[in-house]
Amino acid sequence: MAEFMANNHASETTGTSPFFANYGYDPPMDFLDEQTLPTDDQGARSFVVTMTELHAQLRTAMGYAQEKQQENAD
Repeated sequence: MAEFMANNHASETTGTSPFFANYGYDPPMDFLDEQTLPTDDQGARSFVVTMTELHAQLRTAMGYAQEKQQENAD
């Protein structure tokens, strides 16, 4: 449970949780329901595009945070 909560907590650097960064959505808090991914090709393509854009934004946010940390360290 602790690991689940840690992976669902938004990072101060990126503003998103590790779970969201990997899957593109926050997990449901109701553990009895199952989430399903799109099964048609269009849904899969849309998911890939969304995740690619999300990862680009996260890389930018992490780069910015690293620059700020480097400036403070120098």
